[in-house]
Formats: sequence, structure tokens, C-alpha cells
Amino acid sequence: MAKLKTIALTLSGLSAVSGAAAAQNATPNQTGMAMMRLNSALLDQAKAKTFGSGSLWASLKKDFRMSEVNSELVRRHESKFAANGAYFDRTITRSKPYMYHIATEVKKRNMPAEIALLPFIESAFVTKAKSHVGASGLWQFMPATGRHFGLEKTPLYDGRHDVYAATDAALNYLQYLHGLFNDWSLALAAYNWGEGNVGRAVNRARAQGLEPTYENLRMPNETRNYVPKLLAVRNIVASPQTFGMNISEITNQPYFQTVSIDKPIDNSTIARLANISESELLTLNPAFNAPVFIPKNNRKLLLPVSAVSAFEKNYRNANPETLLSFNAYTSARNTNLNKIATEAGMSVAEIKRLNGLNGNSLSEGRTILVAQNNTATKQDMINFIDTDNTPDTYRSNMPTMAPIQTAKLKTDTVKTVVIPANTVAQEQAPATFDFVANTKAATAPIAVDTVTTAQPRVERVQTVQSTEAKPAADTTVIAAAEPAQPAFTLTEPQVVASAKSATPPTPSAVEESDQMMTLLANVDSRLQKAEEDQTTVAQKYHASSRG
Repeated sequence: MAKLKTIALTLSGLSAVSGAAAAQNATPNQTGMAMMRLNSALLDQAKAKTFGSGSLWASLKKDFRMSEVNSELVRRHESKFAANGAYFDRTITRSKPYMYHIATEVKKRNMPAEIALLPFIESAFVTKAKSHVGASGLWQFMPATGRHFGLEKTPLYDGRHDVYAATDAALNYLQYLHGLFNDWSLALAAYNWGEGNVGRAVNRARAQGLEPTYENLRMPNETRNYVPKLLAVRNIVASPQTFGMNISEITNQPYFQTVSIDKPIDNSTIARLANISESELLTLNPAFNAPVFIPKNNRKLLLPVSAVSAFEKNYRNANPETLLSFNAYTSARNTNLNKIATEAGMSVAEIKRLNGLNGNSLSEGRTILVAQNNTATKQDMINFIDTDNTPDTYRSNMPTMAPIQTAKLKTDTVKTVVIPANTVAQEQAPATFDFVANTKAATAPIAVDTVTTAQPRVERVQTVQSTEAKPAADTTVIAAAEPAQPAFTLTEPQVVASAKSATPPTPSAVEESDQMMTLLANVDSRLQKAEEDQTTVAQKYHASSRG
């Protein structure tokens, strides 16, 4: 009954705002606030009846704790997701093999549960999703950032596609970013836009006397929408019925288990020993570019929980000589692939596909995988091929954080104010007016590089201006998998085409409206304070007169 009263009061408040609009033109901010209260009341009403106790979603939403930012954008993304419910649920379905592991790792680190949903907007849970700027994997790492956080990239293996390793690296990275900003919304903005860009935006806000909150930072549109989009996913997952949606259930149990092996093995052999299909194996182990699994200390073979027992038993009993059907071939000189193909009993196309080659020759000293053949040069050099020799070029471009310039702002404001001598209220009004004027000037639009349809992951490299933008959803894989979906849902996450410019982006019309609404709210607050001060002074004056 209390919840129904809340909804009734909210509706009456919304009606009052609408009715008053004809008489005194209710501001968009007032209408928006009424809509937010209604949405909140509906969310509260639906919470208890959404998921059962054995649901991963029920467990996850207990740890949702991020505050909402840019509420108007959150509402907009909720509406877009709700209008494309089939795509939303397909993405949830793709997350099933990974979500329990991700949610568990997030909880172990005491991070907000919303972080577990980040791959939804980064890659739509497509394990090999790749953006046009080079970010890839569930968590859309750029190569240099991934390498810095322990993700190898070799001719045979890309750690950004490793579900287990990339999840660990992404959470390490996010914890590092949270340590810089002490705010999860800003940490996520930095994950998307780059720590240096966010750091400079924080300093710009502080120089204007503003608190460095997500709403107060000038940022590209893609980053502006990044956290609101995540929060929209969070709200729908927490209570899909509120949005007229049904999403696939995920049981709160492990989907896969890690298995230790000590020698390279064919994917086909793993699938045979585990009694699963190769496609199911590749869903959990998509990191290798060749049809083999090569063990290392930081790599985990993932198998469905139900298949682990059979694999371990069959693996122990298998003949080690039958586990791998490839040899390593090292060229003593520049060699034509036709010659190698003849010796290995393979086609040139097979060699190129197996080793990711583009040309028709192999340079001197290069080692590749070929099919086992007695006439081929046999060497135990697979580990030599599977080596990442690229140095770690990651460099943080995080600036020194500046303090908020409150004293300077007040001094500038006083200089522009003419203070009447008669009342306190007359002192306050001009100060409020000048604050608005100064703030409007400070938030004037600034030119920025064009933003593309994918979300930016910035790779922090050598200099402040040479940051790598980290992409997200404008991935070829996603585009192929979901051709019929609108750009909004198919391009999760979104990427800034160029993060080289240090200047912040031009705000969109909606963002400028958001800024004006914030300014109006600040003005209203200060006018109300002035009225209260005036009343207090008048009361004191009358009291002293009577005395």
C-alpha cells in the first residue's frame, strides 16, 4: 500500500506540474524530476517479483550501488533498449557462459556489481569483437593496454580474447583507475576515454570552481553516454518487468571450470576427450588463432563443468604422441610457401590461415606451424613461436590533479557586483546573477574531434597526445551477428575516432540543455537561500525593534 501511495503521489506531482505549466510554464527540469520519481517508484514496486532466489540476476542486483548520473540520458537508453528487447535478450543469452565468472570476480574485489555488465556495452559479449581502431575482446582492450596488464599477443594467441585472463586484466585496470579518481563513474569514463583525458577534464572543472563530478566534466558524446548506458542496462536487469521486457534467466552456478594441462594439444583432441563439440570448446577458449591450445602459467583451459571429469580421465589415459598434430617449421632462408606446403602436405591457403600469414613467402628465421609430416622439418619450437616479443609501451598520461579554484571564483564574482546598501537580499541577487553568467561563459562549446559509433577505450601510450582510443561496439563481429539492429544497440561499446586532441568535445543540444537545467537548479537554490537569509534578517530586525 505504501508503494501505491508513492506512485499516486508521484503521478499527482507530475499532473500538478503539467497543470501548472499552462499558468506558469513549468521548467523541463521540473517535469524531468517528476518523471524520475515515477520511474523510481515503479522500480521499487517491481523489485520483489522479478527473479527467483537461484538467479544470478537476483544475486547481482543486491550489489548494485552506483549512483545515477545524467538521468535524462539513462532514461533515453532505457527506452532504446526496451524498444529493441530482442537484441537485448540475445546479448544476455551470449553472456551466459561468462557472466557467473565475471560477477564472481567482481564481487571478490568488492567492486560495484554494475561492473559485471560492462561487456554488454563494450562488446555485446562477442568474444572476438573488434573495433575499427584495434580494440578487441569482451573487454575491448587496445594491444598496448592489454600487454601492460598482462595480456600477451603472439602469432598464435591473443590474450584480449582469453575470457579468464582478459577479465582479470580488465578488473585490475578498473581498480587502478578507481584509485586515481576515487569515483566509479569517473573510473569508467577513463576506461572509455583514457585516464589522461579524464584527468584534464577534472582539472578544467576545478579551475572553474566546479566539483569534478561526471555531470560537470566536458567530454565526448560517446563518453557522456557511456555510464548512463551502463546504468540503463543495470536498471533493466534489476527489473525487466518495469520496462515491459523479459530477459533470459542465468542460474547462479559456475558454467565452466579451469583445467591444467602440461603440453600443447589440438582443439579437436580436447573436444574428443571432453565429449563436447569444438564450437562449445571455442566459446570458452577463443584466444588461439590456431586450432591448438598451448599451455603457459597464466593461461587456463576452460571446460564446461559437466565435461571436466571425462576430460581429465581421458587425458591421463591418452598417448601423448597423439595429442598434437602440428610441427614447428623454421625457415633457414626466405622460403616460398609453395615449397613449405609441399613438404608439409598442406595447401598454401591452409598454412596462411593456420599462421595468420598474408604474403606468399616466409622470411628467414620465422617459425610457423605446419601439419605433421615425416618430410617436414621437425622441431620442438612451438613455445618459440608462441612468444610476445613486443615491449610494453604503455605510459600513463595522467596529469597532476589541481585543487578547486573556489577562492578565485568568489573574487572574480565580487568584482562584478555592485552591492546596494539597504538590504541583505539585494546583496545576494547580483551574486547569483553573476555566477550564472560566469558559469555560462565557462561552459561555452569547444571544438572536438568527430565521435564515431563505437566507444572509446583510450590506450595510454608514449605522450599525452598519442593516446590509443579503445573501441567497443562498432565491431565487425557484432555488425555481422546483428545486422538488423539499430546502430544504438549494435555498436556497444562506442569509440572515439580520435583521442589525440586534448580539447573537450562540443556538447550536443541535449547536453547543453542538461547543463542549462543544472544551472537553473543552482540559480533556484541560491535564490531560495537569499530569500531565507532575507527572512532571517527581517525577523531579527523586527525583534530588535520590538525590544
